[in-house]
Amino acid sequence: MKLSLRLAALGLACLAPLALHAASSATALLQAMDKTGYSARIVARISQYAPPAKGKVQHTLTSNDAVELLLERPDRFRMVLRPGAKNELTFVAQGGITRWRDKATGVTGKALTTDAVDALALIALGTAGELQRYASLKEVDPGKNSPLRGVRLDPRVFGSDVQHATAWFGYDKPVGYGFELSDGRRIYLAIAGYQANVQTKPGDFEL
Repeated sequence: MKLSLRLAALGLACLAPLALHAASSATALLQAMDKTGYSARIVARISQYAPPAKGKVQHTLTSNDAVELLLERPDRFRMVLRPGAKNELTFVAQGGITRWRDKATGVTGKALTTDAVDALALIALGTAGELQRYASLKEVDPGKNSPLRGVRLDPRVFGSDVQHATAWFGYDKPVGYGFELSDGRRIYLAIAGYQANVQTKPGDFEL
């Protein structure tokens, strides 16, 4: 099983406390998060959209699931997809190995994290303050009356499935991340809550 995690390139700039004034651009917010975050606990929903049918432009929603993430730089994470449900999936990674468990079937597995996780996510999680080395940034204008601000990332990462990513902020807090993948799929991570720079323990990253 290649991780559902791979599709989201999770870890992309979800890692930090924000203490910037309201006039901060989305680019400045994202760069501050990249520099100052070492861990984060995130509650969100992840939506997957299929590529458009031939001759069409509409992306069809294929799944919408709750997800809980615990991330710790440089290489540890825990992801629970559909937490508490009969078909819950749990993924954990540390020491270069990713393991998973399917609650519905009891099936477990493992793989090298480099094989299981998108290259962009690995770099974002594994580095701090180097965002512009692996992605170009461009401010997105959502409209004069919108409370949102966004920044588009065009990755410069060999082996990543992500063509473009967009980070959205509302009132200086991250509210969502969108990903356009090379096969035409789209992923959106809608953040319901997060805690930055949280304490973790070794057992957090074990099945």
